[in-house]
Amino acid sequence: MTDSHGTQPGVAQSVPAVVGDGPRSADTSDPVLLHMSSPRTEISVAHLRDQALAVVVGAGLRRLGDAVRLVMSELATNAVRYGQHEAFDVRVRRSGNGVRIEVDDRTQGRFALVGALPDETAEQGRGLLMVEAVAQAWGTSADGRITWADVASAGK
Repeated sequence: MTDSHGTQPGVAQSVPAVVGDGPRSADTSDPVLLHMSSPRTEISVAHLRDQALAVVVGAGLRRLGDAVRLVMSELATNAVRYGQHEAFDVRVRRSGNGVRIEVDDRTQGRFALVGALPDETAEQGRGLLMVEAVAQAWGTSADGRITWADVASAGK
């Protein structure tokens, strides 16, 4: 369900997202290290986290492992919680000195990002804050289907 601006009620975050492909557009010629469809289940998140780690280690990017696992976990969790279809797609692309993680929940429409931080006792609502902390950049596609994050050795 979207409002007149194409936004959906969603996770409250105070993180600025970049709309579109980001500061450096995703290059479709960048090698795809991982491309999977996954059911919207909690167990899928753990599996995707492990798969993402395996492909970045295999690509010689072990130093990015912790950040890649965190970003994959947070973006996949959002797809599981807020996606409206039975499955979602993930891609990990080699990009410069790092990777771009893309999660496509197949749901058009943008989530409304609001300025309030979650209450300190809240059990959720910090995922994109953590993505912001470890990624060089993150954002969404113009139609809201894909959330992406760039993780690189020169990152934060």
